[in-house]
Amino acid sequence: MNDSKKQPYSEAPDPFQADGPDGSHVSPELPNDIPPPPQMPSSENTPPPASVSTEKSDEVLWATLCHLSALLSSFLGPLIIWILVRDKYPLVDRQGREALNFQITLYLYALVLAVSVIGIPFLIFLPFYGFIMVIIAAMRVNSGETYRFPLTLRIL
Repeated sequence: MNDSKKQPYSEAPDPFQADGPDGSHVSPELPNDIPPPPQMPSSENTPPPASVSTEKSDEVLWATLCHLSALLSSFLGPLIIWILVRDKYPLVDRQGREALNFQITLYLYALVLAVSVIGIPFLIFLPFYGFIMVIIAAMRVNSGETYRFPLTLRIL
């Protein structure tokens, strides 16, 4: 048997300390000529950051909500938003009319499909078509584009 004792865990030398002339560890000196961090300019002389005008973003928001409200209330949501906000925002006027025309057209398509025997199977797909088209319209309007629904009667 070996009588050598196991030494306990020994600490590794600190890499940030240098050995002095007598073998002892010495902390390195940091230079005193380090410049201070740059100061932020005072807010008194700084102009406000350039941003999208709130008027334009409100207009896009209302036009987007005009389309999305059709998912919850068919034509009533777009009608209410269009009546309340159309005079203030031209985009809401155009997109509100477009959303209303699309919802009215969907009702007319449903009526024609329900009356015709051949159209009854297509009546199942009409709500899915309406849902997908409303989402597409809302996404396009939210990105700042104007959107026109395909196959829509322009009644208003």
